[in-house]
Amino acid sequence: MKPTVAKDYISSSKIPDFSFSQRLLETIDVENIEEALIHIIQKLLRGKKLRDFLVTKDYLIAIDGTRKMSRPYRWSEECLQKRIRGTEDQYEYYVYTLEANLVFSNGLTLPLMTEFLDNTSEVNPESNKTVKVKVLSDWQPG
Repeated sequence: MKPTVAKDYISSSKIPDFSFSQRLLETIDVENIEEALIHIIQKLLRGKKLRDFLVTKDYLIAIDGTRKMSRPYRWSEECLQKRIRGTEDQYEYYVYTLEANLVFSNGLTLPLMTEFLDNTSEVNPESNKTVKVKVLSDWQPG
């Protein structure tokens, strides 16, 4: 990411408009988006720019699993699959993510990390709890 674009984003007190977001996406290497997001969040935290939005003076992190989309056909090898109830051979194919977000007192959320689960993971796709436990264990330091 070009330093001036990142600096403009971090120092801004308002939500960036479409043209700014477009310039940012044109200058950033897709492989570095997660690293750039971490850098921006660190700058915001260290600069105490989020202090007024804390929940009881603490940072609140919400972790949630979400099914993003589903189709009656497999569009990618990484899709998870689930047998449709009442059928023997019909499946639904879907994308499942686990997301961690900073949550602020005014309802604003700031994404920290998103993990996509794929069919190579050793989980039972019928169980949301199993999916969340698997991804959370991947996030633990260690």
